[in-house]
Amino acid sequence: MLSFISGGVRSGKSTFAERRAIIRAENKCSLHYIATSINTDEEMKQRINHHQQSRKESSAKWLNWERAVDLETLADQFTKKDIVLIDCLTTWLSNELFTGWQTGKMKWESATFRNSVYQKIIKAVEALHKESAEVILVSNELFFEPVPDEKATFNYLQLLGALHQEIIHKADTAFLVENGIVKAMKAEEKV
Repeated sequence: MLSFISGGVRSGKSTFAERRAIIRAENKCSLHYIATSINTDEEMKQRINHHQQSRKESSAKWLNWERAVDLETLADQFTKKDIVLIDCLTTWLSNELFTGWQTGKMKWESATFRNSVYQKIIKAVEALHKESAEVILVSNELFFEPVPDEKATFNYLQLLGALHQEIIHKADTAFLVENGIVKAMKAEEKV
């Protein structure tokens, strides 16, 4: 099964995703958490610490993987007895798309490179989905603001939108979380 969960920053989407994973596991599956964030500043450090603390305080036992890029390399670590939560696509895409920016490499400017990042992420989701009982993919909803003129952000949002559409098309369920309220956008069962 593939589930997609999106929402604004601090909307409750990660909390819902964790709760859903625990319920779906029903003590029959192992819970895996793939965190894609990189500690780049104080705010990100606090957010990472908050998520880590939340998992520590959980009644469920999480196996944690910290992987900013190349998530496809983890696929062979999972079995059909594993629930895999990926938090989050937004950061994962940023990590893959803007790789090398620190050294002045602007790979993201190339349409060919952007397409390769798109294909890489789709193939990684497919591989993780194939090997596990369920993948729960969390992403930020960034499409309620005006489209920026700045080229890097525009290309990023365009790619994120395409990924959202393709992943939701492949997903069994899709949810939107706003202010802690979960809306089933594509579901076979009740929330």
